[in-house]
Amino acid sequence: MDGRPRRSGQVGEQASARDGGSDALGDEDFAVELSVQTPVLRRIAGGMTRSPADADDLVQDVLERAWRGRRSFRAESALSTWLYRIAINRARDLAARADSARTVPSGIDDIDLPVSRLDHPEVLAESLADEQTVRAALATLSVEDRMVLALHDGEGWTAPRISTVCELTVASVYKRIHRARIRLLRALPGVSASESVDSELCRKTLVHASAYLDGHLDVETSTRIDEHLRQCPRCPPIAGALVGIKTALGQRPWSSAMPPDFVRAVDTLGNTNR
Repeated sequence: MDGRPRRSGQVGEQASARDGGSDALGDEDFAVELSVQTPVLRRIAGGMTRSPADADDLVQDVLERAWRGRRSFRAESALSTWLYRIAINRARDLAARADSARTVPSGIDDIDLPVSRLDHPEVLAESLADEQTVRAALATLSVEDRMVLALHDGEGWTAPRISTVCELTVASVYKRIHRARIRLLRALPGVSASESVDSELCRKTLVHASAYLDGHLDVETSTRIDEHLRQCPRCPPIAGALVGIKTALGQRPWSSAMPPDFVRAVDTLGNTNR
């Protein structure tokens, strides 16, 4: 454990009496489902927060809220989706105050300020291979950026699934994924950023880089980018760096084992007095 005090309330504290309806899960079944979802929930929380302790706090908060609100859950919807949405909204709420100083001013779009060059590709490669360095870079991002990277690159969620759970448009999700990757790239050693680029083709290539690498562009645009990458001396290393970021995040560098007492707290669900 990290020595930080845990909240005194038990995960399975008694909810206020409410009618659950005939389609609500029974308490024991609900508790079992929560236990099944907890490992994935904590992994996602780890990607959205800045430390394992913060991830534990977030998951405990989500489980407490889910348990108290279990009468409002309807079995025709996926419990996992319900839990993920609670976690995402709580992460946003909790980070709003802490991240206020990190918010990008209205009107400024990082996608239009691309990475200018890779001064030391070998340093970047070493950074991406080091989990601590990647975690430190992720900690500089906003919760929204960490969220889309954790879900898309870490968990392998599709943009449509992210849009449903996070209540965003699919186009917005794609844009956020690219923006977050660029921000993460800038936070790593060996990378420089500039408001200027070599050409309009370079700018367009870097704007569409993530969509190109993820296979989400139309054939005509992809062909133009293919041709540009064959001729441009600057853009291919940056595109390769974005591939490296996606690969590194696929290893879920934020993952950590759940503390034993946290596991025990989850296991008590459904066994409390009702």
